Amino acid sequence: MRRLLIGFVVTLLAFAANAAPERRALVIGNDTYESLPILKKARNDAQAVAASLHDLGFGVATLTDADRRAMTRAVSDLASAVQPGDEVLFYFAGHGVEVKGRNYLLPADAPTVRPGDEAFLTAESLAVDDILFTLQSRGARVTVLILDACRDNPFPRDGMRSAGGARGLAPIAAPEGAFILFSAGTGQSALDALSSGDADPNSVFTRALLPLLAAPGLPLQEMARALKSQVEETAATINHKQRPAYYDELTGDFVLNAGALVKAAPGVALPPPVPAVAALPAPVAAAVVVPTWRVKAGVSQGFMNARTGPGTMHAILFRITERSGGLTLAECRKSDPGGGRGDWCLVSFDGKQGWVSKTGLEQE
Repeated sequence: MRRLLIGFVVTLLAFAANAAPERRALVIGNDTYESLPILKKARNDAQAVAASLHDLGFGVATLTDADRRAMTRAVSDLASAVQPGDEVLFYFAGHGVEVKGRNYLLPADAPTVRPGDEAFLTAESLAVDDILFTLQSRGARVTVLILDACRDNPFPRDGMRSAGGARGLAPIAAPEGAFILFSAGTGQSALDALSSGDADPNSVFTRALLPLLAAPGLPLQEMARALKSQVEETAATINHKQRPAYYDELTGDFVLNAGALVKAAPGVALPPPVPAVAALPAPVAAAVVVPTWRVKAGVSQGFMNARTGPGTMHAILFRITERSGGLTLAECRKSDPGGGRGDWCLVSFDGKQGWVSKTGLEQE
């Protein structure tokens, strides 16, 4: 009887362990390529993202400057650990290339190849759709791929030809249960930095991603939309076209950060808290008329994001739909560096406070 009871308890514990979904992540950042142009920020990107995901409850494996064998082994190890119902995230920063409509991530030991050597190149790289299939085949409930790999083709050109597409990655068909986020759209290249003197430790895409990972309750879909506008605006400051693209086949919203604001990843500053604003003085002999504002019609996507600070680099608190009125302004100031153009104002709306761009407001 005792043996039967022990067996029953063990079975219950195993069932409970299997029933509780895990959050698992593999993060890779390759800067130092043996035969290709060296990058400056991919390794920093990977380390910062890994720290953020760890704070969000993910079990994270991190690789930097990894060769093909190490990357293949890490993907296999991640897949073997995945149980049905788990949430899985794969992040890669480094060189990537499109060959005949398929996207390949390049390991640190990727060989340099010329036109006609595509078969050799693809054999020495990791295909994005293969990674996705490997993870999904284990029954993950949600699979998220974030690829900051849409840089210019790193291979030498022969006249007007090169091994693979000239720049960026190709669109991808996301299967059910998958969400794929590219740092740039089709035919675009992702910026490693804004200039040779750009002191930010992260790429243009990942520096915008990190504060959004710290925003509690923000659905992944809204995060992607925010990244599209933020990265596009930052890249436009040097007349570069970069607009992230995403492919969503999730059922409903998916939130990476469901809890309180997490601690900052190493080297990454979290957005400052919204400053306290003194209450308006009570009216005296004559009533004080406080002007109110509303969101202009026709603003981007029909709403404005209210943020934790003055600029697009800050996390989103809530959004205000176009034509919404009754907003009061506590103060206005110039945008923080790298956070967009124009003044930003701290507004009160529906009992909440947040910073919005004044260019989208008009006085009622």
